This record gives sequence, C-alpha cells and structure tokens, in this order.
Amino acid sequence: MSNLIIGTHEANTMMIRYEIFVKRFAHYTKKPIQVTTAILQEDMRTTPDYAWYCHLLDYLVEGDQSSNPPVKFSMLFDPFSRRLPTRLELDLDELFESLAYGWDSSEFMA
Repeated sequence: MSNLIIGTHEANTMMIRYEIFVKRFAHYTKKPIQVTTAILQEDMRTTPDYAWYCHLLDYLVEGDQSSNPPVKFSMLFDPFSRRLPTRLELDLDELFESLAYGWDSSEFMA
C-alpha cells in the first residue's frame, strides 16, 4: 500500500472528485484509465520507514489515447489541507464532462 498516508478528512474528500472522474471515464468510454500515485517528501526527516507521512501526494491520471479529448493530467494533494470542494466545483465538473465528452453525469452513481 504505497499510497496509504496520513491526512485530513478534507484532503481525502478533495481526492474523491478526481477518483469520481476516473470512474466516470471508465464507465462511459469502456476504455482503460490508469492512476499512478507518488509520495513526495519535503525533506530528509521522513524516511521510507515513515512513508505514510508525506508532504504531497501526486496523482497522475492517464486515459486511453484514443479518447477524445485525450486524458492526461497530474494533481498534487496536500494531505493536511483543510479545504473542501464546493457544490459549484462539483457542478462545474459535471458541466465540463458533458461539454467535453458528452456524458450525462446525472445518470451516473459513483
């Protein structure tokens, strides 16, 4: 479990937005999508023995290259962030997916 880290509930909630996109991509396109996580350490005080403590968690999301538009992005998460996504952000995610991919997210249950 190389991506099991300590962090706030709010940081985990922020990650869910991106995980829902990955689920929707797989559901609607029926094409493979890969999420790679990397633990980024800030300094040498943290050692591999304490990998659960990290400064940043990097999500690299890569979809099948034949998807239109293609999907490839990286997102950095601060595990100790207290920020929560707003309802507006969730609505914008669905609007973007509708315009860019033609998905009807209202019918999708994550």
